Amino acid sequence: MSGDTFPTLSSLDKLMEQRVNLKCLVKLGKTFTEAYVMLKEVYGNDCLSRTQVFESFKRFKEGRETTTIRAPDLNVKN
Repeated sequence: MSGDTFPTLSSLDKLMEQRVNLKCLVKLGKTFTEAYVMLKEVYGNDCLSRTQVFESFKRFKEGRETTTIRAPDLNVKN
Protein backbone atom coordinates (compact mmCIF):
# COMPACT_ATOMS: atom_id res chain seq x y z
CA MET A 1 0.00 0.00 0.00
CA SER A 2 1.17 3.45 -0.76
CA GLY A 3 0.72 6.62 1.24
CA ASP A 4 -1.73 6.81 4.11
CA THR A 5 -4.42 4.70 2.45
CA PHE A 6 -5.58 1.77 4.54
CA PRO A 7 -8.28 -0.76 3.73
CA THR A 8 -11.51 -0.31 5.63
CA LEU A 9 -12.98 -3.14 7.61
CA SER A 10 -15.94 -4.90 6.09
CA SER A 11 -19.13 -5.20 8.12
CA LEU A 12 -18.28 -8.84 8.86
CA ASP A 13 -14.79 -7.86 10.04
CA LYS A 14 -16.27 -5.19 12.32
CA LEU A 15 -18.70 -7.72 13.76
CA MET A 16 -15.88 -10.19 14.42
CA GLU A 17 -13.75 -7.47 15.99
CA GLN A 18 -16.54 -6.53 18.39
CA ARG A 19 -17.10 -10.16 19.38
CA VAL A 20 -13.39 -10.67 20.06
CA ASN A 21 -13.33 -7.50 22.16
CA LEU A 22 -16.47 -8.58 24.01
CA LYS A 23 -14.91 -11.97 24.77
CA CYS A 24 -11.89 -10.16 26.24
CA LEU A 25 -14.14 -7.96 28.40
CA VAL A 26 -15.94 -11.04 29.72
CA LYS A 27 -12.61 -12.67 30.58
CA LEU A 28 -11.63 -9.47 32.41
CA GLY A 29 -14.70 -9.87 34.60
CA LYS A 30 -16.67 -6.89 33.27
CA THR A 31 -20.42 -6.88 33.78
CA PHE A 32 -22.75 -6.83 30.79
CA THR A 33 -23.49 -3.15 31.33
CA GLU A 34 -19.80 -2.23 31.59
CA ALA A 35 -18.99 -4.20 28.46
CA TYR A 36 -21.88 -2.73 26.47
CA VAL A 37 -20.99 0.84 27.47
CA MET A 38 -17.36 0.24 26.45
CA LEU A 39 -18.36 -1.21 23.07
CA LYS A 40 -20.75 1.73 22.47
CA GLU A 41 -17.96 4.16 23.34
CA VAL A 42 -15.58 2.54 20.86
CA TYR A 43 -17.94 1.69 18.00
CA GLY A 44 -20.67 4.32 18.39
CA ASN A 45 -23.46 3.85 15.85
CA ASP A 46 -21.63 0.82 14.40
CA CYS A 47 -21.92 -1.05 17.70
CA LEU A 48 -23.84 -4.30 17.84
CA SER A 49 -27.35 -3.94 19.22
CA ARG A 50 -27.86 -4.31 22.95
CA THR A 51 -29.59 -7.66 22.31
CA GLN A 52 -26.72 -8.96 20.17
CA VAL A 53 -24.18 -7.93 22.80
CA PHE A 54 -26.27 -9.54 25.54
CA GLU A 55 -26.61 -12.85 23.68
CA SER A 56 -22.89 -13.03 22.91
CA PHE A 57 -21.99 -11.89 26.44
CA LYS A 58 -24.15 -14.67 27.89
CA ARG A 59 -22.51 -17.30 25.65
CA PHE A 60 -18.99 -16.17 26.53
CA LYS A 61 -19.90 -16.06 30.23
CA GLU A 62 -21.15 -19.67 29.94
CA GLY A 63 -17.77 -20.72 28.54
CA ARG A 64 -18.05 -20.35 24.78
CA GLU A 65 -14.57 -19.90 23.35
CA THR A 66 -15.17 -19.45 19.64
CA THR A 67 -15.95 -16.06 18.14
CA THR A 68 -17.13 -17.43 14.82
CA ILE A 69 -20.38 -16.09 13.48
CA ARG A 70 -23.32 -18.40 12.89
CA ALA A 71 -26.17 -17.67 10.47
CA PRO A 72 -28.64 -16.75 13.29
CA ASP A 73 -26.15 -14.14 14.50
CA LEU A 74 -26.30 -12.49 11.11
CA ASN A 75 -30.10 -12.57 10.97
CA VAL A 76 -29.90 -14.69 7.84
CA LYS A 77 -33.13 -16.44 6.91
CA ASN A 78 -32.89 -19.87 5.33
